[in-house]
Amino acid sequence: TTDGLRMFATPVRQIELLHERRLARESITVSPTNDPVGPVEGDLLRVRATLRPDGATKCGFVVHGTEVAFDVATGTLSCLDKKAPLSPTEGAIRLELLVYRTSIEIFADDGRVYMPMAVTGPEGDKTLRILATGGSVRVESLQIDHLRSSWP
Repeated sequence: TTDGLRMFATPVRQIELLHERRLARESITVSPTNDPVGPVEGDLLRVRATLRPDGATKCGFVVHGTEVAFDVATGTLSCLDKKAPLSPTEGAIRLELLVYRTSIEIFADDGRVYMPMAVTGPEGDKTLRILATGGSVRVESLQIDHLRSSWP
């Protein structure tokens, strides 16, 4: 990289064997009061998105009641009490989330940032929604794959 040698983390390719059904959208705008995707229900999900803050001060996802948020002003990605620097590429951020019942694995910038998080959201909240605070977010691409359990 331009910063020297770096390790990147990415999900194993075999995760695709667990895909069941997909929700895909391109070129949509989400605002604090309008999410055309709406909440998506699911225990086990793989989310891949390219988001362009278009006036938003914060963008990302709310997963089972937990924010995975990019702060535009500080250039940081946060979840619970953890933060990592994240620089947009040509004005957009790329996120990939693996959502499990009690954890979220966060991959950003094609694996340059990796944040495994143990989460326990509100009881019964199995929703995922797009986060847009302070303005609009342009969702250039979004894929949400529902996953089946890897356990027989």
